Amino acid sequence: MTKRVSIRTFLENFENGLYAVSDRETQIAAGWFDCFCEESELSDRLVVQVQYLKQIITSPRIDIDTMFVYFQNKLPMVGRLYDEFDIGDLKSGRVHLIVTPKSGLKINKGRAEVHGIENCFSKPLVEGTWEDVLAYFLNPDDAPSTESASKEVPAH
Repeated sequence: MTKRVSIRTFLENFENGLYAVSDRETQIAAGWFDCFCEESELSDRLVVQVQYLKQIITSPRIDIDTMFVYFQNKLPMVGRLYDEFDIGDLKSGRVHLIVTPKSGLKINKGRAEVHGIENCFSKPLVEGTWEDVLAYFLNPDDAPSTESASKEVPAH
C-alpha cells in the first residue's frame, strides 16, 4: 500500500483527476488494496465507491482530516465480486470502519453493512439497506444497529 493520505486529500486528488486512469500504479495510489477484478475496471469502481464515501463524510463518526480510506474487491467462495472501503486513523494506521455498500456474499443477499472497531468487528454495527447505513452515519442517535457497541477495545 502507498503512503496514506487524509480523506480530505484523497477527495481533492480524486476531484482533480489524479485517479482517473486505470493503470495499476494510479489505482494503488488511489487506495486500492486487494483487487480481484480487471485493472481496467478499477477507476470506474472507484467512482462508485467515492459516491458512497461522499454521502457519509459529514458524519460525526468520520474526521476527514485525521482519517484515511482504502478500497478492496472481495471475491467470496459463495457469491459475487463486490467492493468495500475501509476507514482508519492516519496516526495509528488502525482501521476503524469497514463499509460495504452492497455485499456480494450470497448469504447477505446484497445487504449493506458496516463493521467497526466499536465491537472489535465481531458483527455488523448496522446492516440492511444503504439508507440504514446512511442513518447510522448521519443520524447516530436514531440509527438502527444490530448490537450496542462495547466501550473497550482490546490492545493488539
